[in-house]
Amino acid sequence: MSPPQRKLFLIPCCASKKPNEHSQSPTSEPLEQLVSQVAYSAILKARKDVLSRVRQNKKYLSNDYEKNQRLEPGPDFGGHHASGLFLPARERYEGRLYSNAPALSSWNNPGTQILILSALYGPLHPLSHIQDYNLEMRDSPAYGV
Repeated sequence: MSPPQRKLFLIPCCASKKPNEHSQSPTSEPLEQLVSQVAYSAILKARKDVLSRVRQNKKYLSNDYEKNQRLEPGPDFGGHHASGLFLPARERYEGRLYSNAPALSSWNNPGTQILILSALYGPLHPLSHIQDYNLEMRDSPAYGV
């Protein structure tokens, strides 16, 4: 008998994000349970690097990117600041893919895993608590230039 088949779906984040005035406290990070500690540490290191690049470039702190000024180095970046405005990724993103309620029920089925690929965070679990931000994959902090 062959082992049960596992499926991984990688979906893009969404440019449209729901802002929030009050934070939901970050909970344990579901992604940490899906990857090795070495991989999770590498993800956090990459997130810190992208956040640092955002904070060092005035372009990514003004105009359309103004909300990036409020990003805190919280647990989502391996830090300890809990004052950021957090929401689970599946609630933060507002695109059609995320508003399709029936699809959300399949996000936790055994054997099926859905991850989100974010320009700021890299891989995310749909229940990962993230802050409100504006960054696209084509922006230089996301691809390391």
